[in-house]
Amino acid sequence: MTSSYFDLSGKTAIITGGSKGLGEQMAHALAEAGADLALVARTQADLDKAAAEVRSATGRKVIGIAADVTKDDAISAMVAAGHRIAGLEIVGRWVDVRDPEVLTALESGQL
Repeated sequence: MTSSYFDLSGKTAIITGGSKGLGEQMAHALAEAGADLALVARTQADLDKAAAEVRSATGRKVIGIAADVTKDDAISAMVAAGHRIAGLEIVGRWVDVRDPEVLTALESGQL
């Protein structure tokens, strides 16, 4: 169910650190507002669990992408995987992306 105050229907978000803690809570909030999600963390098992929970609670499309965002090649692969579910319009960064050039490209949609 989406809130009329914060409607993200038809949008897709990628959430780094999305399997636990604040990242997982943000995933729930964005999905409740109508967004489909690509959750990113290093451990696929944690991602699968978090994605299933968000999917079950909200009915939104949610995928888990295992990636270490401290590595440039992993960031490119993460974004490419996220694009497979739809165009990425929202980036939620709940872990540190260290390379400022990669972060700028990610936030501007160049990756």
